[in-house]
Amino acid sequence: MLTKPCRGLLDQGLPQTNKPVVPTLAGSSETSLLHQLLMQESNLRMELEKQITSLQNSVYTIQKDLLQKNKEISELKANNNVMQFNLSNTGSNVGKAVVFSALLSHNLVNVPNGQVIIFDKTSVNVGNGYSTKTGIFRAPVAGVYQFTLTIGGNVVNTHANIRHNGNIIGHLYADHFHDGQYGRATLTLALHLDIGDEVWNVDPDGQINQVIIGSHGGMPVSIFTGHLIVAN
Repeated sequence: MLTKPCRGLLDQGLPQTNKPVVPTLAGSSETSLLHQLLMQESNLRMELEKQITSLQNSVYTIQKDLLQKNKEISELKANNNVMQFNLSNTGSNVGKAVVFSALLSHNLVNVPNGQVIIFDKTSVNVGNGYSTKTGIFRAPVAGVYQFTLTIGGNVVNTHANIRHNGNIIGHLYADHFHDGQYGRATLTLALHLDIGDEVWNVDPDGQINQVIIGSHGGMPVSIFTGHLIVAN
């Protein structure tokens, strides 16, 4: 038998059920969704940090390359300035190179007194100033030249003069052959030449049995060389 209070509740129309009450899962679903969002945010943050680091490395590399390029540009500018300076100071010599090296193809024996020593072979003759036919160098360009004369002598003492337009400007002396060796002497000098000035070598003695050695063991001994130092 129902008590009065229970009957009163029934009279108010409250539902009656025999099913058990199941607790709601709404709170658990929201927590899971929040966790997923936080994980996504964390992953996105990590990916952005990686990209930022990569960009920073790229910027550093670009800056490093830029510094190197600036250094190279500075060096090129400096080299260009040097080249321009050299061109401005040597422009008058452009296309005016003069150099020769003359040799003897054979020994000269008993060269007469005062005769030109003709070096009849050239290894180089830029400017065509030296003649293997006359033994005379004629300046194709005005300027300061340097000449070197080397004479190898045998049997007796050997002398030679360097002459400029007929005037003696240098003299060398090669000792005679002794102890199985030939004598050798070298003279180097510099002088200014005008266009057409001439330089040559003369044997001033003309001694009997005198030998000017052309080569020994396949190597040149007596040599006459010259080159333009600076044109004017």
